[in-house]
Amino acid sequence: MSITLDDKQTQQIFLTLAESLEGGEPLPTKLLVTSLQHPEASIRRLAIEVIQLENDPAVIPALLRATADANVEVSLLASEVLRSFQNPAAVEHLVAALESSASETRLAALVALRERREAEALGPLVRRLSDPEPEIRRQAVTAVANYRRRDHLPALRSALRDENAAVRKVAIAAVAQFDDAFVFDDLVAALADGHWEVRREATLALGRFPSEDAKAALIATLEDPAWQVVREAALSLSRLQADGGEAVATLLTHDLADLRIAGAVALGESQNPIWIERLASLRNDQDGGVRKSARLAIERLSDSRD
Repeated sequence: MSITLDDKQTQQIFLTLAESLEGGEPLPTKLLVTSLQHPEASIRRLAIEVIQLENDPAVIPALLRATADANVEVSLLASEVLRSFQNPAAVEHLVAALESSASETRLAALVALRERREAEALGPLVRRLSDPEPEIRRQAVTAVANYRRRDHLPALRSALRDENAAVRKVAIAAVAQFDDAFVFDDLVAALADGHWEVRREATLALGRFPSEDAKAALIATLEDPAWQVVREAALSLSRLQADGGEAVATLLTHDLADLRIAGAVALGESQNPIWIERLASLRNDQDGGVRKSARLAIERLSDSRD
């Protein structure tokens, strides 16, 4: 609950916080917590800066509440400082906050733990894969994936069926870290997702699975209605150094320069010099990026022929 202070008290608190920030004596936890409740946003912000300097895990519960501050600068700074806490004692508070009834608190704690890979946080993070809030589920996928634990691959794969497209998208990147036949099948299935960003992510991931099946799936994806997906399919074929044949060569005459470039790049990595003549038609393309890509592709294929 906020407290009301007169101007003199506010000035005194500000000076006390400022002096501590400039190298003065460490401040009591109670004062810092109270300052985070001050009606003046400048006081709350200064208190967070002092908290960052002192690195006292006892203030983490109050700092978690500050991530939902009405002042955007205060809330963002609180979230940033939470992520910077390296004190091992902080983990206990953050893990406990994952079970909070307030979604803002759960999210702030999750983001603070996301890159740390603390053993005691893994179980609670896995539970957040079923959180009612889609943004928390999305962040939880990334956090669990950072552990790179194969025994949690089934939980990550379940996120591929999430009702939220943003969660499904990040789940694709998460499972693609694992060399697994089930993962490959999941990526191919995701090529039929109703959201183009999910399909594009799956297309990108397939470029890490060299096989004839991946090549066939990517060639089929060149028919996708979203040009962004088609572009990624061509570039994934280039990473596989797979010859996409006429399906790729057709891109050289596409209206979009981005797709002409992707087609040239893919053919340049195909190791098949029969495409040199087709690529030569782009030497006078109106787009400089297309001309450059065609030139490099021709050079690449000429070198492979020699």
